[in-house]
Amino acid sequence: PLGSDCGIVNVNIPTNGAEIGGAFGGEKATGGGREAGSDSWKQYMRRST
Repeated sequence: PLGSDCGIVNVNIPTNGAEIGGAFGGEKATGGGREAGSDSWKQYMRRST
């Protein structure tokens, strides 16, 4: 296959502040899904018009 199917890759350089300690909210088998990522607040909110 061509390319890489991953979120963040650092080769021979230090991390750029995005540590692997937290979930990114991916859609595949790794991490906790969107509920554990940066969109976690959306499941507790409701749109008010």
